[in-house]
Amino acid sequence: MKKLLLAAVALVSLATATNARAASILYARAFVNNVQVGVTDTGSGTAPLVSVFNGGGFTLISTATGIPLIESPGFGGQTTEIQSSGAAGSARIEISQTGIDRATATDGTLAKLISSFSATLLNGLTKITSVTLTTYAAASNLQFDMSTLLASITYLPGGGSSQSTSDLVGNVNLTNPLFSETIVITAVVTGDATVQGNAQIVGVPEPASLALLGSALLGLGLARRTRRQA
Repeated sequence: MKKLLLAAVALVSLATATNARAASILYARAFVNNVQVGVTDTGSGTAPLVSVFNGGGFTLISTATGIPLIESPGFGGQTTEIQSSGAAGSARIEISQTGIDRATATDGTLAKLISSFSATLLNGLTKITSVTLTTYAAASNLQFDMSTLLASITYLPGGGSSQSTSDLVGNVNLTNPLFSETIVITAVVTGDATVQGNAQIVGVPEPASLALLGSALLGLGLARRTRRQA
């Protein structure tokens, strides 16, 4: 009975061990009318990367959260804000995460990643043309590599001041041990306006992980059964 209990505990530990991954590297940059403003910001995934960019009549603020604060292969851009002080045109925030372990996304090479989006049109609703949120993944493990589109959504003012979309599944072929993810949030305005955009990428539970956890639970059940019979 003791051996069965130890084996079950070992299996549970092995099933949850993938959560203890090394920290990723986070990057953030901003563009106004396709011209970069400021310099690219970087940080470790051990803390959220908060970046502020000013230029071209816009203030762009992003908060990127990555591994290990979010379980691998997760990545999030929360409370990302784009504010126009009377300027017109497009303003874009790009945040990226590198150093994601392929093993946390797939047990082969084809990974399924889920994207969720939301946008809040805070001020100047009549001056907001659109807000587009897009997610990407890349086997190159390079920051801002947008070679593989995961999901994209565009919100229009006619949809209301608060809009959201969840559980959009995208596939990416991961041929290297490490890969990267990128989130892009773009607002197009004609004057004074403020928008917030949020995006998150999470992994789909792998059958192998579920089977491993099932084996652990089965081991616990057998141990309990043996103890009752004793």
